Amino acid sequence: MDMDIQKIRDIGSVAVAPRILRTPRLLRSSNSPDIISLSDYRQLRTKDDSLLSDALKGTERAAIFTIRINRYEMLLETFSGCSGDQIASHVEKLLLSSLRETDFAVHVSAEEFVVLIRDVALITDIEDVAIRVIDACSYLEIHESQRIPISIDIGIANYPNDATDASDLLRFAHIALHSLDSDRHGNYQFYSENQRTDHREGIMMTGELIQAMQEDRMELHYQPIYCLKSDMIVSVEALVRLRTREGEIIPPDDFIDVAERTGLIVPLGAWVMKKACMQLASWQKCGAKDLCMSINVSPVQLGDPGFFDLLEAAVTESKIDFSSVEIEIVERQQVGTDVDLILSRLRNLGVKIAVDDFGTGYSSLANLARYPLDVVKIDQSFVRSMLENSVAKSIVSAICAIAEELNLNVIAEGVETIAQEKYLLSLGCQKAQGFGYSKPLLASALSRLFSNTPGGVFRYTLREGVM
Repeated sequence: MDMDIQKIRDIGSVAVAPRILRTPRLLRSSNSPDIISLSDYRQLRTKDDSLLSDALKGTERAAIFTIRINRYEMLLETFSGCSGDQIASHVEKLLLSSLRETDFAVHVSAEEFVVLIRDVALITDIEDVAIRVIDACSYLEIHESQRIPISIDIGIANYPNDATDASDLLRFAHIALHSLDSDRHGNYQFYSENQRTDHREGIMMTGELIQAMQEDRMELHYQPIYCLKSDMIVSVEALVRLRTREGEIIPPDDFIDVAERTGLIVPLGAWVMKKACMQLASWQKCGAKDLCMSINVSPVQLGDPGFFDLLEAAVTESKIDFSSVEIEIVERQQVGTDVDLILSRLRNLGVKIAVDDFGTGYSSLANLARYPLDVVKIDQSFVRSMLENSVAKSIVSAICAIAEELNLNVIAEGVETIAQEKYLLSLGCQKAQGFGYSKPLLASALSRLFSNTPGGVFRYTLREGVM
């Protein structure tokens, strides 16, 4: 597998232990809580005579916050005039302004702080502090004329409810932080026992994923997308799978979330883009000249400063047209202004932009106006139930009508029956995919189809049964 193995190892280590700030600083304020910078994160995890253990003495209820500055690396890339020290210094001031004199904070790494909230009577008091901290750390004012929007996430562990030991509290706060939805920023999360189990399983999956990437056990399967009027395969969607050493296939739902949380999605996504583009070039040489490739893109990938260049290189090196590539973004993901610009740049090259799982997010109609879209993919949950559920039927009908008005193509996901196909055709839906046509296939299976048909065009209908 063409991946930077050292980067994969580095990312794997970050997944289970925060980074260390190598240059310690001690910042104190006479009117505010102290912020202490540590040279070694383990100082916080020492059970006896540690800062946190001492601070917990004499308090009946307390909370530990683990705070992360979101997209810290992107901030450094975007605002090249700002050093990491400048950003950290400004966040420290904002954090100090939102805490009480009885609290204190520790600057653990470049983008991470640990805060002890002492002497709180109720859970709601802890929530109030968390909200105040998030609100205070919503922007940086580096210069008088420049305000930089930022966001932080907070993981929270309660003393004594969750644990009485400082080391355990710190660990639980970290688990709560990592359980937050990676698509949405500016939130806080309390620790729960379920998160502990999920965290342990996540660490195991991280190890499995790193090994699979190192040992070339990641695979791409391709699901055909059909034109409903011509019955032709017009494009394929590349879907990544993990094969265990025992030969078992692990679906993406079981590892993509872990890949996003750890950052492994960046090298994995780069590999997917390169391999999918090379495979499309091979099929087009076999005669499937008009075939397109659809590639799923994570919000973490979109937020990576190198994403645009990676995709551009994958297409250029494969010697395929940009117009034959489509990227799918999930409808629920939150993207910033920088990502909007990247999508516009890609579309200017000719790359098509599709919004996946449409109708399942919080602002579906707003996204139609915001994104430079070409395609809307109707979520399979609506398609599968639309003939039995009047609400789902109305949603599918409305999506098709809006898409037609906006001159967007529509792809229905999860089509399994002739009745579903006929209804979609009556609504003007142009394309469909689903197990009724074909499950995702290895490239070799699709290659045989394209090489054995005139002009590399394969026709197929539901009436002929599942492939």
